[in-house]
Amino acid sequence: MLPAMLIALVLLLAPFATGLTYEFTLRRNARFHNGDPVTAEDVKFSFERYRGVAARTFKSRVASVDVLSPQRVRFVLRQPWPDFMTFYGTPATGAGWIVPKKYVERVGDDGFKKAPVGAGPYRFVSYLGAIGIRLKLAPMERAAHTKAQQEKRLRGLNVTGTASFGNAASRIEAYVASGGVLAWGSYPDIDALFQEQVAEPDRKRREAMLHRIQQLMHERAMFVPLLEPAILHGYGPRVAESGLGLITGYSYSAPYEDVRLKAAGR
Repeated sequence: MLPAMLIALVLLLAPFATGLTYEFTLRRNARFHNGDPVTAEDVKFSFERYRGVAARTFKSRVASVDVLSPQRVRFVLRQPWPDFMTFYGTPATGAGWIVPKKYVERVGDDGFKKAPVGAGPYRFVSYLGAIGIRLKLAPMERAAHTKAQQEKRLRGLNVTGTASFGNAASRIEAYVASGGVLAWGSYPDIDALFQEQVAEPDRKRREAMLHRIQQLMHERAMFVPLLEPAILHGYGPRVAESGLGLITGYSYSAPYEDVRLKAAGR
């Protein structure tokens, strides 16, 4: 489990939002795993500490984060941004992960990496070194590859995909719009439509703009409009038939229901 908890689990969205301000009220009994209470200062500190792929997006669109009381915090936007809660309140980005300000300042970033403290239902115990039988995580190599993509240092063929949380607009911003962290270039009409939909409060008109962008992406062969976010592979000592190869020309397992297990005790 990630060391810090998603903001949606420790914050409650106020019943109003003007389009420029979002106020959150913390649950009074919310505490970090070290016993410290979760405060509005922790929310502000965690947001300002965020350096993920959406950091530039937040910096350009969030004017300020104001602590109103120990349990209330207000985000003020520079202009209406319908995707604010998609970027901040879901796993589309890590900006909503709340960390304890006092603890991080005391142990430093290196100390926090060794012993992270969160506020959710899962407490960090140890780092995972391997998964399954032969698959070993290589986080540093993965991070280096992502950084090379963002800096546009890769040449030739580079296969890129995403199954992270978000919506059409958040994926288009990263992969298609000019200046996106994983975009190598775009088109003026696509950029204009993207900027127009960013502040469009009418749901139907915004949906139509996003559909038009995706149509242009398809026509210009920028991206193939297919998504396969997760694949289940059934293989192991108890599997009688894994499902691999059951679909001709398909290199992955067939649906999970096609995996056949051996009888118990065998």
